[in-house]
Amino acid sequence: MSQWLDVNKAISYASAWATWNNDGNYYREGDDCTNFVSQCWHEGGIKMCSYWANDISRYIFTPAWAEVETFCYFMTTSSADLDPNADGMPIAKIVQEISTPLNDYTNIIQLGDIVQCYNADKGWHHSIIIMDLVNGMPRYCAHSSFANYMNLTVQFSSAADSPNSKIRIIRALNIIYNS
Repeated sequence: MSQWLDVNKAISYASAWATWNNDGNYYREGDDCTNFVSQCWHEGGIKMCSYWANDISRYIFTPAWAEVETFCYFMTTSSADLDPNADGMPIAKIVQEISTPLNDYTNIIQLGDIVQCYNADKGWHHSIIIMDLVNGMPRYCAHSSFANYMNLTVQFSSAADSPNSKIRIIRALNIIYNS
């Protein structure tokens, strides 16, 4: 069973909910950056399973749904049938890890990619979704502190993300681009 990410659906959802919490459909507590990007990929077509889920009726979500490192591990090691113990192609891959700041992301970051942020103080601590590219510069949406079509360099301009910051780019392996 293949999982497909419809990038336009994921981006549309992210744009609609970038500055609001979708509390009617998804449970959240505390910082919810990874919860938000999980919602985006789910709305784009990646199916929930017992390892990656958000159940508002029971007020729970799995660690893979809501935690930065666990999301990355699950998406890059779980087979497309969503069984992390099965052999097969994972849902996503880490495209690249980049020290920041980088001024030209052309041909590195694509629409719908999940970018996760690292610094020496916090480790891997934040997830964002790429919405578009303007003159080669990615713009993103995120939660924890709401961001809607923010330039990626903004993420790395604060003292909290420097020095020694880096990002990793996570991309779904099966992607649909619809207009």
